[in-house]
Amino acid sequence: MPLDPYALCPCGSGKKLKFCCEKLQPEMEKVGRLLEGGQEQAAVRKLESLEAKFPKNAWIATTLATIFIELQQPLQAEPYLQQVLEQYPVHAEALSLASLMFIERGQVGEAIHAIQTVLEHLPDQISETLVDALGLLGSSLFSEGAIIAARGHLLTAMLFKADNQQAARFLNHIHHSPDIPLPLRDSLIWKKAPEGYAESEAFDQAVVLASRGACLAAMKAFQALPAEDAEKLPEYWENIAFCQAFLGQEQPAGESFRRLANILTEQEDNAWLKETSSTKPEMAVRAELLAQLLERTKEEDLKEFLEVTTTPITDWDLVQTHFIADRRSWKIDQPPEQYQENELGIPDQVYWVLDRAKPSVEEVTADTLPRCSAIVEMYAKTTERDALLRVTYLAPDLRETTKAYLQEELGSALGEPQEPKQIPLDTEMQLLRFNEYIPPETPPTTIRELVKTVGRRRILEEWPQLPQWRFEGKTPAEYTQEPGQAIQVLASIKRIEMLNMYDLPAEDFETLRAKLDLPQEGPIDSSELDAVRLPLIWLHRLQPEQLDDETLNKVYLHAQRNDVPSMLKFGREILNRPALAESYGKRRLYQEMLHLRSQRPNEKTFELLAEAREDCTQGREDQAMWDLVEFPMRAMSGQSGPETVEVFRRLTSDYQDLPEIQQRIFQLFMRMGLISPDGQMSGMGPMGGPPAGSPMTESPASPAQPPPASEASPPSSGGLWTPGQSSSGSTSEKPKLWTPGSD
Repeated sequence: MPLDPYALCPCGSGKKLKFCCEKLQPEMEKVGRLLEGGQEQAAVRKLESLEAKFPKNAWIATTLATIFIELQQPLQAEPYLQQVLEQYPVHAEALSLASLMFIERGQVGEAIHAIQTVLEHLPDQISETLVDALGLLGSSLFSEGAIIAARGHLLTAMLFKADNQQAARFLNHIHHSPDIPLPLRDSLIWKKAPEGYAESEAFDQAVVLASRGACLAAMKAFQALPAEDAEKLPEYWENIAFCQAFLGQEQPAGESFRRLANILTEQEDNAWLKETSSTKPEMAVRAELLAQLLERTKEEDLKEFLEVTTTPITDWDLVQTHFIADRRSWKIDQPPEQYQENELGIPDQVYWVLDRAKPSVEEVTADTLPRCSAIVEMYAKTTERDALLRVTYLAPDLRETTKAYLQEELGSALGEPQEPKQIPLDTEMQLLRFNEYIPPETPPTTIRELVKTVGRRRILEEWPQLPQWRFEGKTPAEYTQEPGQAIQVLASIKRIEMLNMYDLPAEDFETLRAKLDLPQEGPIDSSELDAVRLPLIWLHRLQPEQLDDETLNKVYLHAQRNDVPSMLKFGREILNRPALAESYGKRRLYQEMLHLRSQRPNEKTFELLAEAREDCTQGREDQAMWDLVEFPMRAMSGQSGPETVEVFRRLTSDYQDLPEIQQRIFQLFMRMGLISPDGQMSGMGPMGGPPAGSPMTESPASPAQPPPASEASPPSSGGLWTPGQSSSGSTSEKPKLWTPGSD
């Protein structure tokens, strides 16, 4: 295609082609045709011949670099990029290409710096290379667990190319991931200068830079403001913190959020928290919460540890027989590919060691549940080493008694142990994990009640009395009494509530606040705030009935796009307004609400589904659609009663004359593992769900998921996000079970 001589020159000078590289225009068109025809080597030869006639031409150099990068020959590309950047240090195309090379090498910091230089000196024409680099950088930052930075770069990619489907899909994955805390999914809203601030013009110019992604330049502009006045402003510290987070500087960002929290509280005593009617306490809690989510746990702050011992096995049969027969042991039956490989390989057998004998279903209560005190892995003998027994002692308070028990039972079948390893342990996360054993035959409703009972005891009784590094070694109950420190405890409660590993209702966390004499989370008056721009963690405090139709619709969509639990009450209010429900689409509304509930289905989920059936069923296709929604939810919750059997019967018998429905049923059964790749029905747990007690059960009720050894251990793609955690952009890869040393 002929080039427009009055378009911007491809060399990146910012001039029109006619007034820049006009002599090269025919050659540019020839090279373009070669590349369109897939003749990269011919294009390289042509460009190298042109290089002799037009030395140091930026278009020739960047085009050669582009081809070599696409051919996966970065060493060939590098000299050309250096040549351009020596001449033009802010050349957008060269910097964008350089960032792609940095990302490929794992040099994310260098890639960020290159992209930031482009965004600071933004050219008139945005290239596809810049958009691609922003998207790839967002993906790399996400894999490193830098969620705010990942979202920022992906959103900037979409700012320059609104129909960027790849970035949109990645953002959608982030926004709907239950593993990522809500504040890290929140909108980046840059704060303008407060009224009356003397340097408001310079402040707002920095905001403009930040809003287009040039956060390094914006941060420098903020920091160039007179510190005496600027550093007293909450707006200053919030912008600085988000700039740092955007750049992947999470530890400094956490420190800046804490400065913001301190400014908002002004280091007063705690009485004002209950007396004030302003939103300063909520803003301070949010800032402190972000600080906690971004800060890294320092090993020197952790006083407890997990102990890992490795011992040669001299009598394999005796050890294996003991664990199979022992009432205090429970075997984790998983195929080898489900385990992460460590320096010893993949374990041949894995067992839980319990602190007491396994109870029967009839004996199970919250008080009789055995705790997992250790994970045992058996490694068979190889040509390089003996058979080995690796034991990870999970509970510090049970470590010595468990050691004594295993020594008494297995001492004659083991050799001399190696030097034990110690892994720092965050006692709060250890407390919050469900490490109890529940008999596999236990009914799902009983499992849920047991888990909630244990969770309430841990959170309402044990957590307030647990010394923690965040509170300088004090307990939450003690730290709450320290002047100005209640905000940290409130933020910690919110953080635990967001994790909600026991699926407790909000009332339980209000009870916890009351026990610690902290203010409750009361309703927010929507007339005083912009409801649509509220932080995600405040949405549940809005009163839906106070919102007009337009605002209610916008708030619901804001919550729905981020899978915020409060979307359910906004959806319910829409259903209560017939005209608004019809306008939005009742079927769509029910489907979205059920999608959220499907993550942890319970009785209320199936009540909502029954309501959806009654409201939105007009024919057999509708009936089938709701069956396709209901069956996996019942299977996930381990239900195998008559309702589940009847839904399964309908799916396998009633829709055989509906080809499209049959295709969807087949796809569902494939995803659930009910149909093997060859199209045959395969074995399954209760109605297609994982067997009760299976390590792959994602419910917190599962007694078999081995807890990670520490917050530094690598999570599975389905695990809870923690600061600095590596994440996977893929949603299809199955999570592997962690074993000590696999990192």
